[in-house]
Formats: sequence, structure tokens, C-alpha cells
Amino acid sequence: MAVLPEYTFSSIPSYSPIPRHGEERIEYTPRPEATVPEGNFIKAWKHATLILPNQGETNRLPTYGQNSVVSGELHLSTPKDVLRIVLKLEGRMYLSIAEGPSGSTTSNTVSSKTILWSQEGSNSFLNTCPTVLPFCLQFPSTFSNDGRLYKLPPSFEASFLGISALIAQCTYCLRLSITMRRRTRLGSWKTSKSYTLFLDYRPRARARHRLSSRDSVFAGVKTEPADWLQLISTMGVRSNSKVESIDCHFVLPSASTFALTDAVPFHIQLHGSLTSLRELLPPACPLLVPQPLFGSRPIGSSTRTLPIQVLITRQVVVEVNERRSLKNTILGVGRIWPLPPPITRPEDDPLAEISVGWEGQVQCGSGAIAPGFSTGNLLVKDYIMLILTPPNSRTSPLRELQIVHPIRLVTDPWVDTDTLHPQDT
Repeated sequence: MAVLPEYTFSSIPSYSPIPRHGEERIEYTPRPEATVPEGNFIKAWKHATLILPNQGETNRLPTYGQNSVVSGELHLSTPKDVLRIVLKLEGRMYLSIAEGPSGSTTSNTVSSKTILWSQEGSNSFLNTCPTVLPFCLQFPSTFSNDGRLYKLPPSFEASFLGISALIAQCTYCLRLSITMRRRTRLGSWKTSKSYTLFLDYRPRARARHRLSSRDSVFAGVKTEPADWLQLISTMGVRSNSKVESIDCHFVLPSASTFALTDAVPFHIQLHGSLTSLRELLPPACPLLVPQPLFGSRPIGSSTRTLPIQVLITRQVVVEVNERRSLKNTILGVGRIWPLPPPITRPEDDPLAEISVGWEGQVQCGSGAIAPGFSTGNLLVKDYIMLILTPPNSRTSPLRELQIVHPIRLVTDPWVDTDTLHPQDT
């Protein structure tokens, strides 16, 4: 009985949203502000070249979304010497803490492989490896950790060094293994080469509510009160103090899900005696100048110079060997400007009750590229924080006040459409 030749297939054609010659659209749902990249990511090694289509030209690493298929072609420089080729899609979560009894743990989040070619599986009609091999692997949507299923986390890295160090890494890669035969005059032997290409896994999620387009938050609160959330707290005073406490009203959008690129509007209202407010805001305070002011410190610095600040902060919580450690970092510093009338009348009664207000926006810096997520023993959560700090915090009769509100950061902003793309979660 004759043996049929082994079946080989060409690479999967790259997808394009624009119909080609002889093609037509049956149904089409446009995705605002999103197109399929048409560039190729090429990684060349000594014995092989990996080509991944549908990649942006500016991508530092090949980028994929939720349930994405990693497809492409492998080009070989010396296919006649190849005995076996294995391609793996791997994901790893590494956690380490140095607080208390230090420890670390590594979990596999993705483990998928395909044998692109093996001489053992070929027949006499095809005993030499082809020069070009197509491949196709897919990201799963979930992974198992301690018996529970979690959504596959995005590519993520947080490193806090020092005595109480904390490291959290979620990485993904393609790992290529090529087994080859080496020949010399004295004989031949097998040798293996391994190559690694890291991938950027970015599952998309979209904000479900628009941010107010009004110029004034205060005006928006009056006309659309359901769109706003008011947080009320009191800036306390030390015992035996002669100044009174200050009431604080912090107004934010009621929808607590924001895109990493959103500029979140806010409103601050302080109410108290003129003496108390001047203890917090001396006449020379830059927050009394009627113009927008950016936070005066770089993101991540621990030095605060303004008595009123609005921040986007991130908390990374890691659990290793039943011990928990957490660290906080700053993703964005708010821009604040005062509303009239400012505190500029020294002849006023120092015990008179007055109010003073500010509006502003806070936005993540360019370094924030991963949204929050949870995988059981790794929790990444975000907050908007208002901090009131008197200029002389050690001697001031006022105590520092912090108002912290949890939020969810996502990759994409709200769009005006009733239809969401399947990859928008």
C-alpha cells in the first residue's frame, strides 16, 4: 500500500479589516479609535527568524489581548540539519517579599506547546525540515491558582527594593527549542538551541460611563447630581488647640471606573474659620494663586510641598507562604486651581466661618500601562486620594487629613456607541 506524502500547509493569511479584491463585508461593527495593526514584528536569531504579523510599528514587544491567537511564521537558516522544533507559549507569575520571614513563589499561568516539525514523525517523502513553518498558539482567558480560577493577569512588574522589599512580576514569552544534528569528520551528534521572545499581554477593558464635559464640576453637580459622588470628612485638631476643625467636601465622578488616559475632574470645598484656613493655607500659599498648578513633585517622590494634593495611587499586595506584604506607589499627581473668592481679606473677623474651593483634574502618568487586577495572592488596586497637610505639620494645631476612594483603572476610555467589541470586558 502506497504511503501518502505528509500534508503541509502554508501560513494563515493575515487579517485586514479592509476588504481585498474579490471580498465583501457581510456584517461589520466598527470599533471607534481602534484598528488592526498591519506591521510585522521580526526577531532574528542565528539559526531562526520569527515573524509575528498584526503588530504596531512602535511596539517594543509583540502585544496581544484577551484570548488572542499568537500566529506567525518561523524561518530557518539551515533546515537540513534540524531534527525537531518545539514552540511553547509560557506565562509566569513570580512573587517575592523580604518582610519578616522572606520567601518567594513562582506560578505557571500559561503553558501551551506545539511541535512544529519532527524528523521522527516524517516519512520518506519529507525527511528534511521545511524552510518556513507556520504556527498558531492561543492565550487562555483564565488560569488556576490554589484550586481557583482567575482571569489571566496582564503583563506587570512592580519592584520595591530595600529592607522590606517586594517584587511582583507577570511575564509571558514564546520559547523556541531547536534540536539539530552537528556533523564533523569525526562523526555527528545532537545539539539543542533555545531562544526566548517576551510578549506583552494587554487584555482590554473599557470605561462604561463618560466623564462630564462641563467646564465646572460645581455646575455639573447642580444639573446632574447622580453623576457625582461627594465624600465628606473633617480635618481634626490637636488637643488643647485654639483653632477649630475644618470640614472638607471632596467631589468626584460617581462612576469609579476610569481609563488610564482619562483626566478625572474633581472639586474640593473647605469650610471653617478664617484662622483655621490660614493655618492650612498661609497668604503666600501658591494654591491661592488663580491659575492652574501642577503637582510640584515628580511622580513617586515622597516629599509633599503643597498643603492640598490629589493623587492617583496604586497598592500592590503580595501574599507568600501565608504572609502578606503591601506597597504603595503614585501613578498621577493632580492639577488644581482655586475658585473665587480666595482668602485675601486680612481685615475679616478671624473667627468668621467661610468657605473656599478648588477644582482640578488628576490623570495617570505615562508610566502607568497596566490596569488593576487580582490573582488571589497578588492584588493590584487603585485609589484617588485627597491629602490635606498643614505647612508645619509638626507644630501645626491641625492634623493631616486623607480621603481615600477606591477606583478601577482600565485600558480604554468610554466611547459613544451601544455596541462593544468582544475584547472589551
